[in-house]
Amino acid sequence: MFHCDEDSQEYERFRSIWEILNSDLPSDSDLDEAWKRLEAMKERDAEWHYASAAVCFRKCWYLECKRHLKKAMRLNPQAGKYKEAFDGLTAMADEAAKGNKRMPSREFDGCAETCLEGCCTSCC
Repeated sequence: MFHCDEDSQEYERFRSIWEILNSDLPSDSDLDEAWKRLEAMKERDAEWHYASAAVCFRKCWYLECKRHLKKAMRLNPQAGKYKEAFDGLTAMADEAAKGNKRMPSREFDGCAETCLEGCCTSCC
């Protein structure tokens, strides 16, 4: 769902993040390190939000992932990969809701697992 062209300038800027994300099974500590590296960056452009969304997705923080993707799309509406990732996340949530299943999770995070937003008005 998330990708970055290895020949792009963005890849170089976020190389350490993508190396962690592209490993088979990054540990929680690896993902925490990726998050710390992102937090340390001063420039928070669309690509930063996209990389942040990718880390959030791997950490199963779906609401945060969605928030970062929306921000990336607002900052750079021409970049199709942001909308593609957003649509993939939304489709995943829709499928989970249809089958009354939870989103893939590292740990239980409440109603966000099944619908990403909105269900709190009826269940919380």
